[in-house]
Amino acid sequence: MNNIYLILGASSEIGSALIRSLNEKEREALFLSHYRSHPDVLREIEMKNGNQLRALQADLSLSEEVEGLIGEVRTSCSSPTHIVHLPADLYEFQKLKDIRWESVLHDMELQLHSIMQILAAFLPKMTKGERNGKVLFMLSENTVGLPAKYTVKYTVGKYALLGLIRSLASDYEGKRINFNAVSPSVMDTKFLRKIDERLLEISGVREHMLKPSEVTPAMEYLLSPASDRVNGQNLLLRG
Repeated sequence: MNNIYLILGASSEIGSALIRSLNEKEREALFLSHYRSHPDVLREIEMKNGNQLRALQADLSLSEEVEGLIGEVRTSCSSPTHIVHLPADLYEFQKLKDIRWESVLHDMELQLHSIMQILAAFLPKMTKGERNGKVLFMLSENTVGLPAKYTVKYTVGKYALLGLIRSLASDYEGKRINFNAVSPSVMDTKFLRKIDERLLEISGVREHMLKPSEVTPAMEYLLSPASDRVNGQNLLLRG
């Protein structure tokens, strides 16, 4: 087995698009593909070139289920070589006065605590591989310049992840592992299903939307040996 990808949020549109693209290029790779509730998306992917896909179910907002996921990964391999972190709550516009603190905590469990647990479990072995390990996060253009209006909860979560990325890049400097992120403008996916189409037009979000296929090339670069000298970076992708 060559590369071992742990893709968190693999059943999302960007997750499945990334797997499909990597599947065309990889040889004898293992895709440990996390989902919460939509395994059919993963089952529809026809694996090629000796690649394998194993679907792993967990609710990443629950710490005990994250620990269970870590255990399942360990039954498949000693450690991933690549980790891709995609999960987030649905995108929505909310004024500060309307945000419930419980929803902020849920988002932090889903996005931040889960990946901290997973990285704590696997980083020690990932740094000892023959090639550089790769950890890639999905952030947002909200982390570059002023964010979209009324996205406090979403933006705070993404900045928390950016802080984690930068801190780990510093902590593990020189240890054969890279921590990076892509920050696309909003993608045209089901992630927007809470947003009224008229609001997308009025806010200007619609005109800058990207398709998942426009984002995956940058992700693949940051997962490849070509990015071995790239660390702690947040790559902006604008529609």
